[in-house]
Amino acid sequence: MELNESIMRFRLASRELFNNYFRVVSPYEAGALAWQNLEYFREIEKQLYRFMVLAPHDLTNVRYGDINSKIKILAKSDFLPAMVNREIDSGYWDYPIAGLKGDYSLSFIVFFDWDVLSFHDGKYVRVKIDSCFDDSVIVGKHALVEVENVRFFLES
Repeated sequence: MELNESIMRFRLASRELFNNYFRVVSPYEAGALAWQNLEYFREIEKQLYRFMVLAPHDLTNVRYGDINSKIKILAKSDFLPAMVNREIDSGYWDYPIAGLKGDYSLSFIVFFDWDVLSFHDGKYVRVKIDSCFDDSVIVGKHALVEVENVRFFLES
């Protein structure tokens, strides 16, 4: 079952909510206020995800930001450009491959922006690589893929 509509509506709602109501102008000068607003927003975002994505599709309550193995990501083409994590989940996206091809499976984690205090766009999707026929070494690692290159589906 396709989840693209629900996930993309959530992405837009989350982005607009943060950018218009929680983002602080000059966040690095504002200091603690910017970080506090981000924490408030993240609490609301978890509920937004629950009500806009999980509940309408009778998905178990997997917290936004945790690996949701029921939501799968599929590429729109034969090759999916990806930044793969150096370790498993270290924050370094420099594993020496340019992307994924062939037979692989990806699970949804969260939409990703490089600068969490600036404008949110959710340009990237953070995923977990569940399987990869061409390169078993990357199985279990997290990766970043551009949202424009993928579609979202409920695991059948």
